Amino acid sequence: LGSRVIAVATIRFAPPLDAAPLEAAIRKLERFRWLLFSSATGIHYFFQALKDRGIPSDSLAGMRFGAVGPATAAALAALNLRADRIAAAGDACSLADALVGREARDPLGPSDPCLLPQADIARPDLADLLRSAGVPVTTVTAYRTLGEDREKAEPFLRALEGEEGIDGIVFASPSAVRSFLAMTHPHGEHAIREKPIRV
Repeated sequence: LGSRVIAVATIRFAPPLDAAPLEAAIRKLERFRWLLFSSATGIHYFFQALKDRGIPSDSLAGMRFGAVGPATAAALAALNLRADRIAAAGDACSLADALVGREARDPLGPSDPCLLPQADIARPDLADLLRSAGVPVTTVTAYRTLGEDREKAEPFLRALEGEEGIDGIVFASPSAVRSFLAMTHPHGEHAIREKPIRV
């Protein structure tokens, strides 16, 4: 559309520091009826953990899957697995609605134990909503979200002080906002508060 875009990597991902809970859940996969994913990154790290343990993805063909958003569902499809429930909006609460809400077809209940592999900083909303509906949920950390190095923000800071300036900033996730502010402190927050920048 004619804009000049400066892409700034603000977060990166890594395996969990303690993989024992994830490994324990993988050893007991047959106890779960549903696998729920809130991101494509969660799918990547969970299935990498399966691969590291010699478990093929097609061994999960009998399970049912829930996904937050079409990108997460597409990541499952790339593994030849179909998401049975997809959140209408791109958030965990919407997936809870699809699983146990008033409009859910065949709502989940106590006989539908779920495994939720997620980020270390994931909010508890999805698990809490399902548990309040009587659904057994096991949450495990599949990956960590880490802030990027400060130097990755240098192109933004140079443009901020240059003649052309910055007209807008687009964030794709809450963790991107937190990391961006840490990487650009204090200039990024000052620019957002004091300059005519659309966010």
